[in-house]
Amino acid sequence: MIYYSNLQACLMFIKDRNIAYMAVEGFLESGKVKDLMQKTVELCLKQKVHYLLIDSSRLEVVKTDDIRWIVMEIYPLLRQTSLKKVGYVRSQNVFGQVSLEKLLPKNTTKEIKFFSTLELAESWLLDDNSKDGLKAC
Repeated sequence: MIYYSNLQACLMFIKDRNIAYMAVEGFLESGKVKDLMQKTVELCLKQKVHYLLIDSSRLEVVKTDDIRWIVMEIYPLLRQTSLKKVGYVRSQNVFGQVSLEKLLPKNTTKEIKFFSTLELAESWLLDDNSKDGLKAC
């Protein structure tokens, strides 16, 4: 089911796999970042999502103020969810990569890992035997 969508971002949930997919493209305005992240928390809480796959391969950059807001406002809420693993598809843009690195929280019980393709990220997320992810969300 598509949970949230605009011209630059989409959030959907596949119930039988308990996985949420987020795709972002280009440069997101602050209002759209906030809408997307609030909807992500809402979805994770409502559906008890275990896995989140973020396709940031076309992400250009996240503004510093938005990064700060996500870390201060959204991450505490995500800690209250059932999320176990978060897989990212790396941005092809160096500024997008730097933005994602700044978004990695320091203390967490969640696993996070970066991948070059959507398929690799999904495979890792759905492999319950995986224990080698970086802790970061």
